[in-house]
Amino acid sequence: MNKALTKRGFTLVELILVIGMIAIIGVATVGMLHDSHAIWRMTSKRSTLLQDSQAAMEQMLRMLRQAKRIDTVSAPTDQAGYITFTNTSDIVEEFSRDSGADELDYGEPGSLNALCGTLTGLVLTCYDVDGAALADPVEVSDVRSVEIAATFTDVDDSSINFTLSGRIFCSTDPITLVARWALNETSGLTADDIAANYDGTLTGMNGNEWTLGLLGGALEYDGTNDYLDTPYVGVNGSSARTVTFWIKTTDTSDHGIVAWGDDTTSGANWHIRLNPTSEAGTEGAIRTETQGGYIVGSMNLADGEWHHIASVFDNDGTPNIDDVLHYVDGVADSSSASIPQSIDTDTSGAGAESVSVARRKSSGSFIYLNGMLDDVRIYNTALTAEEVAVLADVLRYREFTEAKTTLNTTSLTISTPMSISEGDLLIAAVATDGNTSSSLAPPGGEGWTEITIGHYSSGVTLGAWWKNAGASESATHQFTWTGAQQAYCWIMRFTGHDPSNPINNWATNGTTSSTPTSAAVTSTVDYALIVRLGAFDGSDITTDSPGLAAHSVITMDGTLMGPGMYWADEQVDKIQRANLDGSNIEDLIATTTMKVKALALDITGGKMYWADEEVDKIRRSGLHSSDIEDLVSAGVMKPRAMALDTAGGKMYWADEEVDKIRRANLDGSNIEDLVSSAVMKPRGLALDIDGGKMYWTGEEIDKIQRANLDGSSIEDLVTGVTRPKALALDIAGGKMYWADEEADKIRRSNLDGSNIEDLVIEAVMKPRALALDVAGGKMYWADEEVDKIRRSNLDGSNIEDLISAAVMKPRALALTLTNVGDDEPISGGAGYVSRALSGSSGTSTFSLTASEETQTLTIAIAPDPDGGCY
Repeated sequence: MNKALTKRGFTLVELILVIGMIAIIGVATVGMLHDSHAIWRMTSKRSTLLQDSQAAMEQMLRMLRQAKRIDTVSAPTDQAGYITFTNTSDIVEEFSRDSGADELDYGEPGSLNALCGTLTGLVLTCYDVDGAALADPVEVSDVRSVEIAATFTDVDDSSINFTLSGRIFCSTDPITLVARWALNETSGLTADDIAANYDGTLTGMNGNEWTLGLLGGALEYDGTNDYLDTPYVGVNGSSARTVTFWIKTTDTSDHGIVAWGDDTTSGANWHIRLNPTSEAGTEGAIRTETQGGYIVGSMNLADGEWHHIASVFDNDGTPNIDDVLHYVDGVADSSSASIPQSIDTDTSGAGAESVSVARRKSSGSFIYLNGMLDDVRIYNTALTAEEVAVLADVLRYREFTEAKTTLNTTSLTISTPMSISEGDLLIAAVATDGNTSSSLAPPGGEGWTEITIGHYSSGVTLGAWWKNAGASESATHQFTWTGAQQAYCWIMRFTGHDPSNPINNWATNGTTSSTPTSAAVTSTVDYALIVRLGAFDGSDITTDSPGLAAHSVITMDGTLMGPGMYWADEQVDKIQRANLDGSNIEDLIATTTMKVKALALDITGGKMYWADEEVDKIRRSGLHSSDIEDLVSAGVMKPRAMALDTAGGKMYWADEEVDKIRRANLDGSNIEDLVSSAVMKPRGLALDIDGGKMYWTGEEIDKIQRANLDGSSIEDLVTGVTRPKALALDIAGGKMYWADEEADKIRRSNLDGSNIEDLVIEAVMKPRALALDVAGGKMYWADEEVDKIRRSNLDGSNIEDLISAAVMKPRALALTLTNVGDDEPISGGAGYVSRALSGSSGTSTFSLTASEETQTLTIAIAPDPDGGCY
């Protein structure tokens, strides 16, 4: 029987309950929405207040650091503090707190205007030269630094507040900073003294010597007749003084840098120069010289890098050479000195005390600087070590690491810069060949902050992130994306940045062009570092030359690699790469390699294999990245040679500790012992895959032998050789090459050991690795005794030294003779320039050899407000 459904309405009681429940839910929902809105509102107010507070604090610190002198400062107990100062235009200005209106006021005394309206406390604490706090600086000339603490409070909610602090080293005496040539002009024959009136004249120069410096502009001197001539600078011969400057040179000969008066045969006025080889002390070190006395630093400065120098004379009443101190890059430089002698006290007139920059006079002739100078300063007091350190602590680019994938992949691992310290600024950039913008990601949990770029086209993506390095920064970082692509990645290290807000601003641009434009970025702070990054869809670049006008190069490289050589340097714990002519040396693996004596390359698979004796492992990575894998770790003791059969999926190695030749799959699985009897200290190893043979050298038994690839049918090919080590084969030419260490020879024979020839005899001592470029007619070897990688013709003629600098114990050696990664390559580049003043950087252009799709990024990095730019 069918049952009919009975419909029933709500009873009155049920209806009342339903209405009550709806009311309760509504009240709860309204409360939740109210709470969410309140949280959002408070977060928004905190963010706005913090931004406004930071902007006000930055402006106050920036202007005070540029002041010629501090005139008056309030007592540290005053919550409504004030500070008056004289600016570079000789106008007296003031910052103060208006306690009635809770404002930060600024302007000329008696005519102040509100800079911001949220200031509820302004406390200024003064310190003397010894770092002791002054209760009430009656004599403002005693003040050497001022600490500023400003409290900013929301106008509607006093629970929302921030206290920001900063410190300035100040000129409290009108003539403490006697002269400062910032050298930020770009044309003309006058260098302004921005501290006083000692403007310099470019002498022997035509006005095109202005160039890029560390802090904006600089002057480049030719070492022949260029110098900056200045008038009398008011520091007498025996007066305390400090001379500071930035210098960049590669010339270790005698230079004049800063000199007072004439240096004649009858005696010398004060001068600073570089120390030549012909005089006592370190070559190229800073040298301060007086009348018959001198000190010399311990560091050779002629390395092509910018160095900050301070020469400090502290007159203690009995002036002698012991009162002179040197600082290099903010650190006291140990020195040698002559027998202490009196400082020259010649005060015979303005002519005797005029200053030459980049020139000194010696025995009637002039000696000039060959190099660059930036920001030359003269103080009439002895700066403290802390003050010198602040001047040296400027925003600087330091170094970079790079990695590339020559094959399509979804990740890339890159080494962290080796010299990193806690707090350093790291900026990472990744260029991928294709649209990976939605998935491109930094390592998880590493604290990276993205610099949002957006996306240009399907052809190229650029990703960028920054972070302040931690106390225990990871040795490597892996960046990932979705969709297999080639990629080029680089990490840059900077110091002297604003630790709380290093990325001041950025701008992006995408285009298709052979001269892609890097957008203008507007910095809100002086002395920002403008860094320009580019990602280019193709290999149409000029390596290490981005074409950015007036910029210093960081990198310009890509995934397409031409022919080159790889080697292991045991002394410096690195695997390195260079072009076949020895140019463009690169560090590939530097963080985990200790004793590498065997190396092999899989060009098709884009992999590098090596045996690390220190950790008893066989490992591999990309040909140009640090995505290291451990393949074999059990039973490997002293692997001294490696060879690959990539088509067969096998790797072979000679293990000296267990007297075996072994093989495994390319992933390290399925280890086999091939030869273990009659093998004593197997060293060199080479394969003839088509012929089904492997060849090796046995150092203990003084033989070269061969067998089938499975280790069967062992043959003695060459006997009577003494300590044979390196081995290479020319299969097509039917020749075998080897190094005989005891006889100091490189030799060759037919593949069966007949017809032995001596190829290289002279100047060969310990050749530990051999590689052949048969098509190019060249033989390469690594010689440990003379610390060189060398090459010759295949017959041993025309020996060339390819690499000798920075190579200490070259062991393993391998060649790539074709382009690697020419399937849809990707390129990236970066350069930087310093801007002395805030504002727009203007645009700049990269230079490619052909039109490519491009994504660019311009970043303004802010200097540390407590640093030494000002």
